[in-house]
Amino acid sequence: SESWASCGKPWSMGVSKKVDRIAFACGDPSQEAHYGVAIGDAIQNTWMYDVAATTIELMAAGNVNDECHAFSPDDKFLYVCRRAGFSASGGSPPYALARIDTTT
Repeated sequence: SESWASCGKPWSMGVSKKVDRIAFACGDPSQEAHYGVAIGDAIQNTWMYDVAATTIELMAAGNVNDECHAFSPDDKFLYVCRRAGFSASGGSPPYALARIDTTT
């Protein structure tokens, strides 16, 4: 299971409309071991901080770099600008829009 220790320095952030959750991305300190990618902080997975419970949950993991976190008007979805599929040879994949269901 993932834990806060799996998260490097925080990067992009977004606050829910109800101001009860904060979505953020942070680097994987072991990205080279996990994905074979040695490009700076290329891997930036999305986490969710629950303000009342003071807990975090990993929302989107893998060989992705999430930025531009924005909640839908009803907070049911989180939209991110995502680059996916980094390789050991370098380069930066193009951006795509991704939607994360915040309830499931």
